[in-house]
Amino acid sequence: MTMTLLITFDSAPGRRDDVVAKMGEMLPDTKAFPGCEHVELLAVDESDTGLVLFEKWTQPSDYDAYRAFRADSGTSILKSDLVKGPVVTTVLSQQF
Repeated sequence: MTMTLLITFDSAPGRRDDVVAKMGEMLPDTKAFPGCEHVELLAVDESDTGLVLFEKWTQPSDYDAYRAFRADSGTSILKSDLVKGPVVTTVLSQQF
């Protein structure tokens, strides 16, 4: 079962370019992680800080393993000082 996620968050004020640069370094590893079918970083046009990660994973356990990898390695940008406020993860399912 494919798992699709929208992960919305805000960069810290004045740090959006830093987040984009850091994600540019990290996303190749994410894309190569077992079960990752797609990942991209999108900017919210109406916001100077809003960003969205659009991700597709082969199955939830693959995504869980990836999250554990980022947590164990201390490389989760979403838990860094580059991000301000809540990180909201929305899991989507295909209805037709």
